[in-house]
Amino acid sequence: MEFFRERNLHLYGMVDMVPYISVLAVRPVGQTEKEVPYRSILPHSVDIDFIKRNIKTCVNEHESCRTSEEQADGLNVIDCRSQKVVPAPVGCQYIALSYVWGAKPEDATVGFPQVVQDSIRVTKALGCRYIWVDRYCIDQEDTQKQHIFNQMHRVYSNAFLTIIAGAGRDAHHGLPGVSSGRPKQIKFQLGNLQFDEVFPSNNLALTNSAWATRAWTYQESYFSRRRLCFTEKQVLWICNDCTQAECISSSSRGADHVETPVPLRRHKHVFIIGDMQYDICLYTARLLSYPSDSLNAILGVLQYYVELTTEPQHCGNEPAKGRGNRRALASGIDINHAWGVPLYRERQSQEIMFDVGWRHLKPGTRRPEFPSWSWAGWAGQIHFLESVVAPDMNWSFMTNRHIEVPRDAFHNQTVQGDDAPRGLVITTKVCPVTLWDNSTGHMTNQTTSSKFRVVFQLTETVYAGTEWAPDEVPDEVPDVHGDYLAASFWHKGEVFLDRYVNSFTGQMILRRRDQDFERIGISHMPKVNNPDWFYKNWTYFDAAGNILDLSDDDKEHLKEQDGHWWWYEHAETQRICIF
Repeated sequence: MEFFRERNLHLYGMVDMVPYISVLAVRPVGQTEKEVPYRSILPHSVDIDFIKRNIKTCVNEHESCRTSEEQADGLNVIDCRSQKVVPAPVGCQYIALSYVWGAKPEDATVGFPQVVQDSIRVTKALGCRYIWVDRYCIDQEDTQKQHIFNQMHRVYSNAFLTIIAGAGRDAHHGLPGVSSGRPKQIKFQLGNLQFDEVFPSNNLALTNSAWATRAWTYQESYFSRRRLCFTEKQVLWICNDCTQAECISSSSRGADHVETPVPLRRHKHVFIIGDMQYDICLYTARLLSYPSDSLNAILGVLQYYVELTTEPQHCGNEPAKGRGNRRALASGIDINHAWGVPLYRERQSQEIMFDVGWRHLKPGTRRPEFPSWSWAGWAGQIHFLESVVAPDMNWSFMTNRHIEVPRDAFHNQTVQGDDAPRGLVITTKVCPVTLWDNSTGHMTNQTTSSKFRVVFQLTETVYAGTEWAPDEVPDEVPDVHGDYLAASFWHKGEVFLDRYVNSFTGQMILRRRDQDFERIGISHMPKVNNPDWFYKNWTYFDAAGNILDLSDDDKEHLKEQDGHWWWYEHAETQRICIF
């Protein structure tokens, strides 16, 4: 058993074998590999026949792996015969590459990096002439390259298959089994038993890869129909219908249900708003080398949803019906986005709702190329809340020159792109607040998972504070009134879809920037006089920061004095602009 422990191997019988990790399969001596559900692989040569068998099955049998997408306009490809970039012939069959470029400097004198060279060899071995590689097929100096970024969903969904370079940390690593070797499987005999190492059959082998952490690779895998994943140990086949491992002779059907770091597009007959939000949340957990790519690297996903709601099954006139929180069907709305933030327009009323109700799971880092009210303006994973800007709230957009732009301009796609206005103008309830850092000694008796508090004055002698989720860790949190505001972006009354009506309200925490403001976080404050939530989530203290242990009578008096919406009642209606 010490032998097994040293090699992190687990021992399974042939019938019970569940190879989520490397295992040793046991079979009687004399039983051939044709009689067992696994196979040996060659360390220095990928099994091309394995790939071709999967391609044949997929092309002939998998309806969900076919596409009706139009070819991307202005598409270039590499001709594997001449190894030159050429305009893609109309309707040409090409393979796409998804990889990590990495930080290693490029040497223009040595031609393509190893991962591209290896991918060209695989492409030719599969009988295909053309391959698409972003670094070479998108002219990096062309001012029109944004045109291709907007069509990334077509580039990858039209690819015959996508090669995923899931090994190594840069483009010079190459593909294992093509230009570099792979680990040799352990095989030995004990008495009448044959022991064979079996590599993992599921695609979790990609979980810890550099490829699975990069932002650009999210939509590349998402739109691919057939994925050929090169890991350190073996090749994995992942199409929209099944998964298959080079080391395992059986397949797993229903790829949508496999736990995987490989993003798979959900093929549904109805569009659900929560799907778009879910993709944005997963995408924001990934890393970018260049902050300016924050939006470009997911434009294909956003454009896919924009186009999806124009399909016949989504063009009904009935308003959307709720199906649980954040899962409302969108058969009666059109989708667009402003700087990556979803815009929903109800076809019947033409009302537009703006989904700015998101927060960071952990503090991130500001990306000044984008508006602070957009998730694209921050590095770090987000989560969507249950509150949005309601359609009947007075809001619009504003240019850097303070020229107001109507809200439907984004939805009509008349102002998308770098020239789009970055300011968000809202007429809403705002309240001056103070930001306190718990670690400085304020509210030290309060047990809370949050380091920061947003505080405002309730009476002449009593202050109230609750947690807030900062977008970034402030260098300093000064106790200054006037430079910080809490601005409500939830509007009283029933809003658009019934799933947005709830017992809480959200506030953007804003920092003054000259005459305008910048979003720096978000807070939840109660709008309903719910005693349990009311007492649990608020702390009361005096002007010196000493926590007050208010009696029940004092709390009842404050509630009677301030009414149900006690934060809302203390705020004033103002017109503010957030950049």
